[in-house]
Amino acid sequence: MKKLLVIVLCFFLLCGMKLLLPTEWKIVKEKAIVKYKLASDSGCFKGIETKLNFDLAELPKSTIVATVDVNSISSGDDGKNEHLKSEEFFDAAKFPKITFTSTKIAGNKNQYERFLITGKLKIKKVEKLISFPFAFNETDSGGVFSGSFEIFAGDFGVMKKSKSGADKVKIAIVIPVTK
Repeated sequence: MKKLLVIVLCFFLLCGMKLLLPTEWKIVKEKAIVKYKLASDSGCFKGIETKLNFDLAELPKSTIVATVDVNSISSGDDGKNEHLKSEEFFDAAKFPKITFTSTKIAGNKNQYERFLITGKLKIKKVEKLISFPFAFNETDSGGVFSGSFEIFAGDFGVMKKSKSGADKVKIAIVIPVTK
C-alpha cells in the first residue's frame, strides 16, 4: 500500500512540475524568416533554429534561444550572397552562426507588441545586449512570434561603422511555431 501511495504521489508531483514549466514551442522551419533592410539593400535568412520555452502566465520563466545560419542569407543575387558571406562582411567560414539568447521577457504596454525581450545578440565575435518588442499570436495548434529591431552592422564588425548611419539595419523576425 505504501508503494502504491509513493508511486501515485510521484506521478502527481511530476505532472505538477510539468505544469510549472513554460511550454516548449517547435519552430515551423520552412516558414520562419529573418528579414533585413539597409538603406541600399535588403534580403533574408531562412536557416533558423530555436529553443522556445514560452508561457504567457510565467513570463519570467520563459526563455528564447535563436540561431541563424549565416550561409542561408538570400539577397536575391547569388554573387551578392557570396560577397556577404565573405571575410569583408559576415565571414561565414569563421562565424557561421548568429545567435540571440534571451535574458529577460516581460510584458509591454503596446497592444500590438505585447512583450519586451532583452537578450544577447552575437554576430561574429561581438556580443551586445539588446531589447525589442515582440508579439505572440497563439492559435489552437501553435502560434507566431514576430518582432523587429534596429542595429548598426558596424558595431558587430559586419561592415565599417558609418557616421551617417549607412550601416543601420532594420531586422524583422517571423517565427511560426507548433506545440
